[in-house]
Order: sequence, then structure tokens, then C-alpha cells
Amino acid sequence: MTEQKPADKSRTVSQVAATSQGLGGAVRQAQAFQALNERVVQSLPDSVRPHVRIACIEGDCLMIGAESPAWATQARLWADTMVNEAAALWPVPIRRSEIFVSNDSFRLIRGDL
Repeated sequence: MTEQKPADKSRTVSQVAATSQGLGGAVRQAQAFQALNERVVQSLPDSVRPHVRIACIEGDCLMIGAESPAWATQARLWADTMVNEAAALWPVPIRRSEIFVSNDSFRLIRGDL
């Protein structure tokens, strides 16, 4: 009797997104925000990029996360540029921004936790 190996059932995130409605929609949205973030932060100075990121879009508002209050100040200085960049790329109008401080999300992204 030969031993059968179980079929490899691992899937990529893209494969899960394509087949799961609830999870798939969330994954696709997260991927879209990540792609938008990568494009928009290129308009920022090198010193600011690691400390500011696009969190999401709520209605016509670009939500911008900053690592600390000091970086939130820098984000405010660059917010119009970020809104203009995002508006040129996003399929729905973006007219304004809100900036918030979220140190934990930056630690998660960099793997500092």
C-alpha cells in the first residue's frame, strides 16, 4: 500500500480574495489602499515617507496616519500634495484630508512589536 500525500491546499492572498466575498472584498480594498499609499508617499520628502501613510478613504476624505504628533505636523504640511496625488489615482473624488496619530500601526508595519 502506498502512502498518499495530502494535496497542497495553500493559497495566496489573491486567490482567497478572488473566491471569498466578504474576506475577498476586504483584501482587495486593503490591496488598493496599499497600492495608493505606495504611489502617494512618493510625493513626500524621503525623511517623511517612513512616518506617514494612507490609512483609507472615507467618502471624499483621504485619511492620513502619522507615527507621532511631530510627524502629523509634517503630514499637515504635505496634505494638499497627498490629496492631489490620491485624487489623480482614485476612481472617486477626494477633496480633503484628515490626519491622525497611530503609532501602533507603524510598529505593526515595520514589525517592531
